[in-house]
Amino acid sequence: MKAQRLPYFSFALALWLCPLNAQDRAPISLYDFPTLANSTFSLIEDSTTADTEAAAGRSFNFDVRLEFGSGTTEHEFAENDASGESDSRTVGFFFEGISNKGFGGGFQMEIIDSDDYDDSFIDDETSVVDLFGHFTYRFQSDRFRLSLRPGFGLHVHSFDDESSSNSIDYVTFFFRIQAEPELILIESRNVTWSVYGDLSLAVGSTEIDASLFVEDDDSSDASLFGVSLGTRVQLNSLLLGLGFVARSFEIDDTRNFASVENDYSGVEFTVGFRW
Repeated sequence: MKAQRLPYFSFALALWLCPLNAQDRAPISLYDFPTLANSTFSLIEDSTTADTEAAAGRSFNFDVRLEFGSGTTEHEFAENDASGESDSRTVGFFFEGISNKGFGGGFQMEIIDSDDYDDSFIDDETSVVDLFGHFTYRFQSDRFRLSLRPGFGLHVHSFDDESSSNSIDYVTFFFRIQAEPELILIESRNVTWSVYGDLSLAVGSTEIDASLFVEDDDSSDASLFGVSLGTRVQLNSLLLGLGFVARSFEIDDTRNFASVENDYSGVEFTVGFRW
C-alpha cells in the first residue's frame, strides 16, 4: 500500500495548489496542512476498503455444493480376463466449513449408478456409494488457494446379477488424503472466475460379502484414486462449475476372489453456494 499512497497525495496536493481561477490562489499556510492530510488519507482509506472487500470476495467460510454427472464405467475381472463397459450417472454432495485461520472440516458423498455391462460374461448392474469425512486446512494467497483434506471414509461397491439372485458387495474402510488447488483468473466485486484441480488417494481394507452359488465371505486390500479438472464461476454467493472427473477402485485378489478393477470417467456439473 505504501507505493499506492504517493499518487493520492500528489493528486490532492495538486488540486489544492492549482485552483481553477489563478487569482484565487493564496499563500500556503501551515494551518491548511491538516485539512490536506485528512483529504489525502480519506482517499487512501477508501482504496484500502475496496481492496479489502475484493479480497473478502476471494475468501469464504462455508462451501456447499450439489454435483451431477454422466460418464462411462469400465469393470474388469482379472481371473477371467473379462471386462465390461456401461453408461453411468453420478450425484454428489459436498459441505465444508473453515475458520478465518484456515482450519476446518467437512463431509463428501458420491453415488455412481451404472447400467448393464456390454459383455456376455458380466450381466450386472453396479452401484457405488462413497462417504468421506475429513479435516481441512486451506492455504490462501492473493489469487490462489490450496485445500488439504485428510480423513476417513466408507466405500461400498455392489454388483447385482439381474438374471439371478447372485450379488457381491465390496465394503471398504479407508484413509484418504485429498488436495484441491484453485487459481483465480478474473475477479470483480460480484464475479469470480477460477480453474481448479482435485487429486485424492486412499487405501483401506475391504470386506467381501458374496451371495453366489453358496454364501462366501472374504477380505482384501483396496486402493482408490480420484482426479478432476474444471472451472468455476461465482456470482456473489452462487457457485457454478463444470469439470472432468475420473475415479478408480482396485481390489487385490484373495483366496476365493480374483482382483477387481473399476474405473469411471465423465463430466460433472456443480451448483452450490459459498459465503
